[in-house]
Amino acid sequence: MESLKDFLIPFDALMAAIFVLTGYGFWRSDGRAARYIAGFNSKSEAEQRQYDTGRLCADFGRRMVLWSLCFIVGSAVDCFFPGIGSALAWGIWLVLLIRHVVDMSRHEDRYKRQP
Repeated sequence: MESLKDFLIPFDALMAAIFVLTGYGFWRSDGRAARYIAGFNSKSEAEQRQYDTGRLCADFGRRMVLWSLCFIVGSAVDCFFPGIGSALAWGIWLVLLIRHVVDMSRHEDRYKRQP
């Protein structure tokens, strides 16, 4: 079990670091990171101008930073129960990701600029 612990704890920490850095990058980009959002970059330039990209990127960034907490907690749980924490982190993250995708598809208009 020690070798599993030696792999999972750094792996969970790496995933948390990736989400924190990516989320912080989106959060502080002032809308410039919108081009990396799937679906948004396929809209025409006229459609893209209708959106508040600063708010969109800030919300995406905050969600990514929140996702990192799953892996931080998972890493802590892996210290005591190797494998359980990582599985828990991935499961919770998957639920949050699906919730994010559903939320964005249903409420995309909340990021449109007010006329």
